[in-house]
Amino acid sequence: MILEDWTASDARYRRSEVSTFIGSGEAAWRRASAEVLLWKVGFSYRTLPGHPVDGEEAFIVYRRGEDVFLCIRSLTRAAAQQPWRLLFPVLLVAQRVVRRRYLQALSAPPRDSR
Repeated sequence: MILEDWTASDARYRRSEVSTFIGSGEAAWRRASAEVLLWKVGFSYRTLPGHPVDGEEAFIVYRRGEDVFLCIRSLTRAAAQQPWRLLFPVLLVAQRVVRRRYLQALSAPPRDSR
C-alpha cells in the first residue's frame, strides 16, 4: 500500500485498494489534476438506497516526490434489497472490471490532440 492506512471500517464491508503509477513530473501531475477536475477520476461517492451494492469509493491522485499515482479505495457489501443480493458475486466482478478501466484511464499516455 502506498498511501497511509485508512481508519478502521465496518467489518461487514469488503475492503479494496488498488494503485497505479501515472507518470513523473509536473506534466503528469497537471494532467492527472485536470482529469480529476473534469470528473474523469479522482472523486469519492457513497451509494444511495436502491443501488445494486452498498458502499463507497474514493479516487485519489497523489504525488510521492516526482512520481504521480492513482489509488482507488472501496468498501462494498451486498445491497439489502432483492434481487441485488443474489447478484452480488457478479456485481463484484463487474466492479473489478470498472476499477481496472479507471486505473487505465489515467495511466495511459495522453492522446495527441492534432
